[in-house]
Amino acid sequence: MYIWHIPADGADCPCTSRHSPADGADCPCTSRDSSADGSGCPCAQQMELVAPCTSRHSPTDGADCPCTSRDSPADGADCLVGGGSAGCVLAARLSENGSRTVLLLEAGPNDVGQAVLDTPLRVPDTFLSRFDWMFYSEPQKFSAKGLEAQRVYLPRGRVLGGSSQINYMQWSRGHRRDYDRWAESGADGWSYRGVLPYFMKSEDTIPKHLANKDYRGTQGPMKITQLRGYEIADAFIESVKSLGYKERDYNGEEQEGVSHTQSNIYRGERWSTARAYLWPAATRENLDIVTGALVHKILIERGRAVAVRFHKDGATATGKLQKVKVKREVILSAGAFGSPQLLMLSGIGPKDHLVSLDIPVISDLPVGNNLQDHLINFLLVNTNVSVGLPTVSLYHQLEYQTFGTGPLSSPGGNDGIAYVRTLPHLEQPDVQLTAVEVSLDKKFMKVMPGINTELLQSWRMSDKPGFLLLACFLQPKSRGTVRLRSSNPLDYPSIDPAYLSEDDDLEGILRAVRLAQQVINSEPLKKLGATIDPEPVPSCKDFPFDTDQYWKCVIRHLEATTHHPVGTCKMGATDDVTAVVDSRLRVKGVKGLRVVDASVMPTIISANTNAPTIMIAEKASDMIQQDNH
Repeated sequence: MYIWHIPADGADCPCTSRHSPADGADCPCTSRDSSADGSGCPCAQQMELVAPCTSRHSPTDGADCPCTSRDSPADGADCLVGGGSAGCVLAARLSENGSRTVLLLEAGPNDVGQAVLDTPLRVPDTFLSRFDWMFYSEPQKFSAKGLEAQRVYLPRGRVLGGSSQINYMQWSRGHRRDYDRWAESGADGWSYRGVLPYFMKSEDTIPKHLANKDYRGTQGPMKITQLRGYEIADAFIESVKSLGYKERDYNGEEQEGVSHTQSNIYRGERWSTARAYLWPAATRENLDIVTGALVHKILIERGRAVAVRFHKDGATATGKLQKVKVKREVILSAGAFGSPQLLMLSGIGPKDHLVSLDIPVISDLPVGNNLQDHLINFLLVNTNVSVGLPTVSLYHQLEYQTFGTGPLSSPGGNDGIAYVRTLPHLEQPDVQLTAVEVSLDKKFMKVMPGINTELLQSWRMSDKPGFLLLACFLQPKSRGTVRLRSSNPLDYPSIDPAYLSEDDDLEGILRAVRLAQQVINSEPLKKLGATIDPEPVPSCKDFPFDTDQYWKCVIRHLEATTHHPVGTCKMGATDDVTAVVDSRLRVKGVKGLRVVDASVMPTIISANTNAPTIMIAEKASDMIQQDNH
């Protein structure tokens, strides 16, 4: 059995208190210079695990973990920067060619097989831990009014597997129109018809009723299952159906409808890209995996990327600054925050911004623009009976260790999902509703760190029976930025999502809330006594409850990110002045340099972003090998 200890209030971790001050001065975990294993960060002590590299299905000695970490890695044909959702896919696919040498640099540790990562219900325990970059936004002008300093916590995975190791494991592709719009905007080859084969290539759809050979893959590395939740998931699905929507496979021919959640969970454990792709490939002679490698910049000579400079074992007193030469390509897969940061540190970005930091300009490109993300609003729903996940007991731990079932196998309690349209003229769903099977006590605030004291104390919640209904607007118009704070590669970037800066986004979330209310008021949920918790947000008490003004006030105070940042290295046509990379994902104006991750999405897709990111890496792998043939 795995035993873990989680401090009840996080008192020993300065980064979990209502949020770190605006300048982050008191939080040692808010810069890139923490050591690779998190030992220098008090937050790393939140979880104390018995086995450092083991889980239910890995050997107890961790022998099969891809734990290579050379002190002086060899030069490679390809250097991959970032071993996350996309980087693991690229490393595995490119190294299938035995004549091609691949070097993968990952800033975080190799912890494939850690119980805290593999146990689906424990997602919140990975936040503000050594597996998390722990980014924060700049103070928001139009949103986050219920958070300390109006700064939004932005978790990103800092471990092999990246955010596929700390996300909620929702496997969702989005709508076909999402990708057709990419192609129409100049991303040639990225229409739905062009990306569908790569979605199918990535997945192994386990449930037979989902395995439609025209739309679903059954031979890929990512194992996709559909878990049956507790009573609230069934009631939620029936309630949505009562409004006229069908129960269907939202990753199949049509997205609109309701279903039990599809997740990358297999035999009760998270199936990350590290486990699915990298683990089986790790012993290949032509693949070198280096963890604890914090990349500083890409070295460019005569318009070509020729080398990568990085610190091994983090920027510590014992860390070594190293350089590896690259024969073919440098491929950035550091995510929507990390990839633009590294491009700008390397002299590729907005000219005025780079000049202001005394960084020599190699290519004047709109790097760091076009930041997009999804927002959700929490609806706290009371019921007259217990309908969600039970409190985890010793019995449940034994059940999970023995069979991989029970509440610990739930994807963070997210067990029912609906994609719906709130306006009849829309081409596709604009709202995602998710039923989350958690009790309405303050423990659920672990998923939203930084709630300010006034707001937290205003909720007189104990252990009321009930659940959360998350209302997400899928098509935001707000656009933010990622910028450098300085030319020091150890400083975190300045991230400003500009949430709710467009009024249409506020109206969209309001429509999502109103639709959620219809679901709550439908007969299947009314039988359970479902009512929206009337606890007011203190700053919104002057507005009558349930008016549009009340909900708009609540949304501006209590909205949260769904952890879907995209778009900061936008893909587009070669003559598109807003694009950073072309449709082959090559950085414009620089040879031998690509970006392959969620940052290349021109517009955010209408769903969770992990499956599309994996698809992008699958498609890019073919492109890279075709271009280098």
